[in-house]
Amino acid sequence: LTVFQRTATFTWPSQNKPLTDDEQARIKASYRDLRTQQYESFSGPAGTTGPVMLAFATADAPFKASTPEGARAALALPASLTAQASSEKTVGFGVSGGLSLPMGDLSNGVEAGYNVTGHLYLKPAALKAFRLRGDVSYDSWSGKSEGFNASSLGFMGNAVFDLGTSGSSVKPYILGGVGMHNFKTKTSAGPIDVEGSSTDLAIQAGAGLTFQLSGFSTFAEARFVNVFGEGESLNFVPIVFGIRF
Repeated sequence: LTVFQRTATFTWPSQNKPLTDDEQARIKASYRDLRTQQYESFSGPAGTTGPVMLAFATADAPFKASTPEGARAALALPASLTAQASSEKTVGFGVSGGLSLPMGDLSNGVEAGYNVTGHLYLKPAALKAFRLRGDVSYDSWSGKSEGFNASSLGFMGNAVFDLGTSGSSVKPYILGGVGMHNFKTKTSAGPIDVEGSSTDLAIQAGAGLTFQLSGFSTFAEARFVNVFGEGESLNFVPIVFGIRF
């Protein structure tokens, strides 16, 4: 007797379970959104990790994991996109950097500079397209006159609203935030340095595009920052590229 044994194939939990009436009603109410996700994905899955396919069973013919239909559904479910799963993280971190363009009166004294920002993301589970984001940013500019430079250290809290469909790999978003900026100037005249500093209320608004990849995402963003200084406001526009994970 000769026995031929093939190499074992990769397997995964099928996640089969009986569905309650509420679960079936919730999934059936989302058919249109699921079909949109399937249409926009490269391989057809709706991008969920739960037993969505089970809800297609009728009430008088309950789903059974031992049936061929059950096996096909179990195989289809774990094939969801990693990108979709990663975008639903409750807590995330990011970093970005790029150009910082002075505007208004600020542009009269400084050249274009650079921006670096660290991000903390919080996604409330109950809100599908809404996220919170905390920013710690640093902008620096060289002066148009010799020996002068300026910088701003910002702490901002933002509300981010994602646009487009949830299954898309490229998603636009808008944001708005409020916080504080510490603006500093330094003028060097020979051996003498004259420094100034002011901490003031700031607001910002912006928009960007998120590019969802496997396990993380990248984004391109522009935002308008207004710092309410004494007697006048300081404006600048960071245009950045970042990564979120």
